[in-house]
Amino acid sequence: MKAYIDTNILVDLVLSREEWLADAQHIFSLGYAGEAQLVVSALSFVNAIYLARKYKYPVEKVSSTLLLI
Repeated sequence: MKAYIDTNILVDLVLSREEWLADAQHIFSLGYAGEAQLVVSALSFVNAIYLARKYKYPVEKVSSTLLLI
């Protein structure tokens, strides 16, 4: 199965938005387990970094998390 990860799911995971973090972690765990092939747009990465800067999250932490994905 292929799953497209949109910006919201990526931001939920990277910025640890509590309300949706568990769902985002579950989706990414399916990818890590090989049960789903996750597809992420390059623009989603750029948007996640932009939002991190806008809301004063440590950009280094966000960047290192994105590199793990």
